Amino acid sequence: MKTLLKGGILGGLVLFAWGAISWMYIPWHLKVFNDFENEAAVTKVITAQAPKSGVYMLPGVAERHKKDDAASMTADTGMKAPLVMATVRLENSLPIKRLMINELIIQILAAFLVTALMARVKGVGYMGRVAYVTLFGLAAGIVSYLPLWNWFGFSLAYTAVAIADLVVGWYFAGFVIARVTRDKMA
Repeated sequence: MKTLLKGGILGGLVLFAWGAISWMYIPWHLKVFNDFENEAAVTKVITAQAPKSGVYMLPGVAERHKKDDAASMTADTGMKAPLVMATVRLENSLPIKRLMINELIIQILAAFLVTALMARVKGVGYMGRVAYVTLFGLAAGIVSYLPLWNWFGFSLAYTAVAIADLVVGWYFAGFVIARVTRDKMA
């Protein structure tokens, strides 16, 4: 348990630090986002049409699941344009300090779980363990972001940056996790 806690906390701190560097000092995330032409007009429409906070789709989910509208989802006709997937938060966001604490807890939990997996890996040297953790980051990126690219039209640039960000973060965390799990090798 000591190994899991140490790997979780230290690995989570590394992931958190990487995330701060990645988002605050490297411009790659900001370069893949687009701005609306008239933010005030879009805000007005969203506020008027989104009755509560949540995730919204355009065309709407109910619209796409009507039996008589099934043809709009076939490969032959494609989906109706535009396709929009948006998170709408109508109430004020949590303070940045609380969001940062939440993120740190999330990263520690993830590193704890990966440390638990790595503690069971036998007969692999230090750099091999780093590679395993890095591979986890790649797998996490693929299952998290490629479906968004495939189904919802997230740009290839956004998808590539998001996956690369995960791979780099887990690569760095891999050094810590490999170190704390080294004594668990058979």
